Amino acid sequence: MSEEITPWLLKFESGKKWYNTFRSEATKALYIERLEHYCKTVAKNPDDLINLKIEGLKNINSEKEWQAEGLLDNYLYSSDTNLTIHLKSLALSAVKSFYKANWRDLNPNAGSKIELPEPKRRTPKLNDVLAMEDAVFHKRDKAILWFLESAPFRQGTLTKLLWKDIKSTETLITETREEAKGHHWTTLEDDAETAKAIPYYLVIEGARMKGGGKGKYKGVKQIGFLHAYAAEKLEKYKQELMSKGIAISPDSNIFVAVRTNPYNRGKGDKLNTLENIFVEASNMAWHDMEKKRFSAQDMRDILQSALESAKIHPNIAAPLLGHKVKGVDKHYSSHDLMEFLLAYKSALPWLVPQTVEQVKAESEKKLSNQEKTLTHLEYENTELKDKINNLRAELKEKEETNAAEIEKLQKDYKTLNERIEAFVKHHKTL
Repeated sequence: MSEEITPWLLKFESGKKWYNTFRSEATKALYIERLEHYCKTVAKNPDDLINLKIEGLKNINSEKEWQAEGLLDNYLYSSDTNLTIHLKSLALSAVKSFYKANWRDLNPNAGSKIELPEPKRRTPKLNDVLAMEDAVFHKRDKAILWFLESAPFRQGTLTKLLWKDIKSTETLITETREEAKGHHWTTLEDDAETAKAIPYYLVIEGARMKGGGKGKYKGVKQIGFLHAYAAEKLEKYKQELMSKGIAISPDSNIFVAVRTNPYNRGKGDKLNTLENIFVEASNMAWHDMEKKRFSAQDMRDILQSALESAKIHPNIAAPLLGHKVKGVDKHYSSHDLMEFLLAYKSALPWLVPQTVEQVKAESEKKLSNQEKTLTHLEYENTELKDKINNLRAELKEKEETNAAEIEKLQKDYKTLNERIEAFVKHHKTL
């Protein structure tokens, strides 16, 4: 839709100026569509809108001063526009962005009555992802579900990922170990098992993320890991692409349109939107969108919750979620890939379905063994206490015996001295 509107927008100087400020393709598409609807509804082109504001600035304290703001308010509050509250909010943001890009900011009070309702927090569980996986037909859609559950990239980033972005964890571990020979490095308990459980990782630069890595997003990056379950779904999807004759190269997009998918609105081999996939998966899984539904964005909560459950420090969790480390920490927080791998590994029990019961059983077994060990130690402790008490009693008895013997010897010594003195005295008298 935005591709059709763009030529119209670029006919106007104000439109060109605004168009060149966008950093996100997704935001650009949404905002352009909303501005075009606004222009059509109020019967003004983009340059006319700017001229309205300029005229208002030239006529302070007159009815023309706030005419640009008044026009927007009439559009937003009129029932004739038939817009949902979400579209009104989007239109407000788009129009204000347009004016700001042309250095003619609208008064902050414009559209101030537009308030979005408090969003429902939708946090999917592993069983929800399994239910959606069972509901969708295409292997691509199954792969997307688990890819986002494992490595929660935003929609704008996911559609830009290439096959060459997926790197081998086994290679990472091997190379890190080789580089660190003779030096301290972050070790893993079992390298082979770790590589098997988490076979792939991705490091995506800010240019393909929210904000395009510019401004306040400068320096941001996202590190993603694919656990074995997600990797299995991805491999099946790859085989499906090959069976359809779709060429795969390192520079190919990972997720592309499946032409036989009736829910895909994209053209050619580009994946246009994830929303249709999640709408259909939710509808097929629960048959009631009001009671239960999830979006691609909701999938990010799964890893967030898993990292919290594993008590991972926020500074390490941030790059795994595509966030920037906040505050002064951003200048000092520096971690290598192995640290992120260890953090992700500790969160794995909350991310992979078949490990949940296994970990629970192992935990119970470990607890049982610990209880047995504790009982044995307590028994040994009791025995040790008895031995100590016996030794103390024996020592006390010996001390008492020794004291009596010493007292007797002292008496004998005194008696002997007295006899010696008596003998000497008697000898002198002779």
